Amino acid sequence: MAVKLSENDMAQTSSTDDFVAKATEDSIIGTKAHFCDANLVNVQIAEGVTEIGDRAFQECPNLKRVVIPSSVRIIGRRAFMSCPNLAEILISEGVLEIGYLAFQKCVGLNNIILPESLNSIGDGAFGGCKGLESIVIPPKVTELGTCLFLDCTGLKSVDIPVGVNTIKYGAFKGCTGLTNIVIPPHVSTINSETFKGCTGLTSMSIPEGVTEIGANAFESCTGLTSVSIPEGVTIIGINAFAGCTGLTSVSIPDSVTEIRVRAFDGCTGLASVSMSSQARLVYSNAFDNCSNLKQRIIVGNRLLLWAEASGHVEIPVGIEEIGSGVFKDNTDITSVVIPEGIKKIGYEAFSGCLNLRAIVLPESLESIEGNAFEDCQSLLFITIPHGINQIGYRAFRNCRSLFSLSVPRSTQIDTAIRNCQKLQCIVRY
Repeated sequence: MAVKLSENDMAQTSSTDDFVAKATEDSIIGTKAHFCDANLVNVQIAEGVTEIGDRAFQECPNLKRVVIPSSVRIIGRRAFMSCPNLAEILISEGVLEIGYLAFQKCVGLNNIILPESLNSIGDGAFGGCKGLESIVIPPKVTELGTCLFLDCTGLKSVDIPVGVNTIKYGAFKGCTGLTNIVIPPHVSTINSETFKGCTGLTSMSIPEGVTEIGANAFESCTGLTSVSIPEGVTIIGINAFAGCTGLTSVSIPDSVTEIRVRAFDGCTGLASVSMSSQARLVYSNAFDNCSNLKQRIIVGNRLLLWAEASGHVEIPVGIEEIGSGVFKDNTDITSVVIPEGIKKIGYEAFSGCLNLRAIVLPESLESIEGNAFEDCQSLLFITIPHGINQIGYRAFRNCRSLFSLSVPRSTQIDTAIRNCQKLQCIVRY
């Protein structure tokens, strides 16, 4: 049996589980009207109510069922946030807007049918609804808000209408149960952290209208084995696919002009990269820690990767920069000849090359960046060319076998040498 509430407030009683919620004023159930009410179990919003106010039912620990009539137009911010036992919500046609964090952390909610009238869903509205298994987004919705389904670990199926043109930051972040999703054709950007940590995703087809894959967009999607990047994408952001350990190959279209810092860092299963040499800006650590990638990647005049290098290595003529980490932790190379024309040796370029004994540096060299030869424990001697004014911080740290270093008088080396126990001779010339 339902208890009719007064016109001024929502009556409550400890002797019944059922009650009808009426408006406090102006057809609105007011802000925090039933905040933290432990007596609520089943709620019927009264016909005539047009708005459920902000935080109206927030943190009602025993609330299990809510029925919302066709007169309601707005479900306010945090309206049902943190109602852990809320399992059933019946929303009638007529509701236009679901507010910010409206159902966040309703962990008992496993299904919700959204009305066709709905045109706006606020940021984080279903974040932390770990029991939610599937949802259909109504056709009038054009934007999926920030962290909309954050950490909905039970979510397996999402039907997104073709009218959606924006999927904002972290919309599906941490949805570990999500195995497949179709991105609508009018989406132009995969925003930052959109699918970060979606470990259940196995494949991803990015629509042709996308021009940018944002920072951390697919980071730590460890189940992802294939991704289709269409012609038209111009930017692959910082850490975009970092930690996608299941990714085995990637084809980067000619339209891509920029691959940012650590875009594919830690993709340990990655064995093949197809990429145009016309890419204007590819950060040299874009493929850091891709231990299974055994190919040489040269973009323009920059050497970005040479994982299969071993023994005696001669850098190709025409290269002007050896990028960050190109030979990092390569224990197979023993000697390196760098030809004239090279101007820069990047950060950690030869770091951890434990068996590197000899390297010849050209007169054209202008910069040796920090940690470039750190932990080259077999390196015996080195001559720094005249064109270098300063050597980067800890460039020769832990070069424990280094006994001879020739350096121009004008070159600063104060912070470059650390823990080189056998260094007995520094020649200034």
